Amino acid sequence: MAVFEKISRLFGTDGVRGKPPRYPLDKKTLNHLGYWAGKILLKHYAQRFPTVLLGSDTRSTAHFLKQEFSRGLRGLPGLKIIDAGIIPTAAVSYLVKEKKFLFGVVISASHNPAEENGIKLISPNGQKLPEKIEREIEKNIGRPVPELQFCEPPVFAGKNFASQYRDFLLSTVERDIGWEKLSLILDAANGAAFQLGREIFQNLGVNLSVVNDKPDGKNINKNCGALCPENLSTRCRRRKSYGLTLDGDADRAIILDEQGKIYDGDYLLYLAANYLKKHRQLVKNTVVTTIMANGGFLAAMKKAKIRVWTTAVGDRWVAEGLKKTGAILGGEQSGHIIFRRFLPTGDGLLTALQIFQIILKEKSSLARLTRKMKKYPQKIFNIRVKKKIPIEEIPVLKKEIARIEKSLKDRGRLVVRYSGTENLLRIMVEAKNVAMLDEIGRRLAVIAERELNI
Repeated sequence: MAVFEKISRLFGTDGVRGKPPRYPLDKKTLNHLGYWAGKILLKHYAQRFPTVLLGSDTRSTAHFLKQEFSRGLRGLPGLKIIDAGIIPTAAVSYLVKEKKFLFGVVISASHNPAEENGIKLISPNGQKLPEKIEREIEKNIGRPVPELQFCEPPVFAGKNFASQYRDFLLSTVERDIGWEKLSLILDAANGAAFQLGREIFQNLGVNLSVVNDKPDGKNINKNCGALCPENLSTRCRRRKSYGLTLDGDADRAIILDEQGKIYDGDYLLYLAANYLKKHRQLVKNTVVTTIMANGGFLAAMKKAKIRVWTTAVGDRWVAEGLKKTGAILGGEQSGHIIFRRFLPTGDGLLTALQIFQIILKEKSSLARLTRKMKKYPQKIFNIRVKKKIPIEEIPVLKKEIARIEKSLKDRGRLVVRYSGTENLLRIMVEAKNVAMLDEIGRRLAVIAERELNI
């Protein structure tokens, strides 16, 4: 199916993204974004402490974004700004909710390349801002703001807040289940968890090795982390160790077993759902996932008699689905998993702790605990585009999508959608006949490249 969605002017599915100092991450837009975000959130959440918490990943442009966004906030008298330093997105989510701050700001482009960056706004409940409020902020960008000259730097409290988040994560698992028996290679993606990840697993006594934990501002996500888990496969096989790969802001996790096999979010969600159901902890007997979930996962959930609620792509929509259904577990194939009992947003470190705890408590292995889930052949084609023209406005592409869907019938699935964080058209093809994957994907890719890159 083609996902027909409104192409946002400023906010995407995960905040504002771009290449600083170009629009929308230029100085003026950042100033306005900071001012209007602060003003509008003060109106909506007047009962909260007038304090904004900022955090960032390891990109070299983080200081520029933090400074110019803060300059906008300084146009609002009485607003206090605290800088948590380099810290995962989920840490800001936890701290904003725990400390009753007005809102949180994460300077990160998550899994995107180092030259890109972004602004994520976190609401008082620890989730992404409601779309309605994002639109309200967006409509005000460009309107007159006070003269913004002096910018006093935020109060730095990095180590204190990072340690509070670390202690929270450690409180979510049991200690005496044999963590010392776990051998693990952690790929920190030269990102936000390059220190915290090491601290957490060392605290538990895990036999730990860490790679890609030397950020230089330009190497975040570069041929490492959750986008390249295959790079860890050989090391896992040689050391007979599990592998954990995070992304730049550590909100997603992809895990490898001792044989180097890669387990994405579908597998992790399957494992967690079955464990919680077995122990009568799967609230509403429901799991929330997205339209990109593999057909094999859906079939396995049906066989396990677990209900599946499907949403649009993006952990914000998974979070909304959890709220609507009252369920406590949801996630995406990409590795964003939400354990709502602990946090209302995806967290790669929390996900890893919960998954490894299950493995240790069950005295089993990742392979064995997921053996009943058989993935269907699936392939995703990413086509870089100059402009995100709505798919329904491209007749030749829309017609070809309809033709392919009709030919597939019950033999497969097709999802065509724009990325909410990059200038990419994503084509997901799933079919029982492997040969069909490349044929369909390449045919659509040729049309998309021709029509969208004129």
